[in-house]
Amino acid sequence: MNESQGNTGRRRWPVPVVDVARGEWKPVLLSGGFFFCVLFAIMMLRPVREAMGVERGMDSMRSLFYWTAGVSLVVALLFGGLVSRVDRRRFIPIGFRVVMLYLVVFAAARGVMGDDVKRYAGAAFYVWFSVFNMFVTSVFWAYMADIWRLDQAKRLYPVIGVGGTLGAFLGPLLAGKLGRHFDAQAPILVLLISIVVFECAARCMMALDRQPMQDEQIKRRAHVVGGTMLDGLKMVARSPYLFCVALNAAFIAVSATLVYFASARLVVDRSKEMGERLVLFAQLDIAKQLATLVLQIFVTKRLLRTIGVGGTLCVLPLLTVAGFALVKMVQGESELVIWGTFAVFQGLHSATRYAVMRPARETLFSVLSEGEKYKAKTVVDMFVYRAGDVAGARVEQMLVGAAGVTLGSMVMLTAPMAGVWVILALGLGVMQRKRAGCGTPSSLERTDTGATDDHTDKA
Repeated sequence: MNESQGNTGRRRWPVPVVDVARGEWKPVLLSGGFFFCVLFAIMMLRPVREAMGVERGMDSMRSLFYWTAGVSLVVALLFGGLVSRVDRRRFIPIGFRVVMLYLVVFAAARGVMGDDVKRYAGAAFYVWFSVFNMFVTSVFWAYMADIWRLDQAKRLYPVIGVGGTLGAFLGPLLAGKLGRHFDAQAPILVLLISIVVFECAARCMMALDRQPMQDEQIKRRAHVVGGTMLDGLKMVARSPYLFCVALNAAFIAVSATLVYFASARLVVDRSKEMGERLVLFAQLDIAKQLATLVLQIFVTKRLLRTIGVGGTLCVLPLLTVAGFALVKMVQGESELVIWGTFAVFQGLHSATRYAVMRPARETLFSVLSEGEKYKAKTVVDMFVYRAGDVAGARVEQMLVGAAGVTLGSMVMLTAPMAGVWVILALGLGVMQRKRAGCGTPSSLERTDTGATDDHTDKA
């Protein structure tokens, strides 16, 4: 996006926590509105996914992680093929409309089928949601990396993220209210409302795409990336930088899955009814989003500026091992103390993942070529992340199944993992600075439709 030239020509919002230049406000608000709609719909649907996922038991839910990883790979490859042939002004709205069509199908299935079929439809929805959730957010951030430069991304991503967090807060709030008032019919209502919200997201994206761009961004806007559907996998395999980005995503997924299964087990133990479970999951999401909002407004931008991207990426691994260590310390206390301690840990973990790690992680993609932003990023965000989910689910299953192993014992696993993760995070910060210092990512970008084989990391 165009930015006013020179410090004297810049007018920023007087509140120190917001750093937006004159001329950036409209696209920033549209970006925030786009993200608001995306996360409002996703987070409104997520309690439905969780409630449906545990309908057939915890063991069955673990198997859904394998299905999710496999489907994610297929979708990432198909998306890579679509990106190769269609410019983003067309494929992003098309993607949203396909999502809306599937929601109509699931709503109809939930409304007319018997209980046994509903459970299988719920499992299918769990897999589908887990895939499309990552798909939609990956495409959103790829689009953001396409329209904002690296220096703008560091300033504006936390601001844009606030819009998403507000949506993520209001979505489960509405889902919880529907769950309390409509019980078994609540999932159908949530599915139908989310269709309207996704259409609003598509409209925000199209309005944002009409905003004035710099010359090189105008050229990229109508540019078809070219190449083949396998380019994303090739890019990740050949580029040391992208491989490290993928490994970082896998670590995030493993830690998130360990926390996720622990919370799901607690909810299953507390309630057996669909409506009650939907409300419990919604309440957990609301608490997490409040913590996320506070971190985004007051912490994230300062972290990125003071300790850089690499240092910011170290926050979650350190928090993960510290949180499980704290849970281990309270083992043997009352159920209320254990539940309260874990609830605080889960809230901080989730808030850090979304408010701190997500903006920092997305800046890693701002130094990539257009093809890498859409193809490799989709592979990382969908397949690699879901493969990390599978690894985390297997680890959790082994720990829970082992005699005498408690939730707090996970610190024995997370401590060495955090050490490797911190080294990786610091290395990514150095690699990003080197790539940014070498100029624009155009040196890695191949504009001809047939040449996409050489995407190795030159930094």
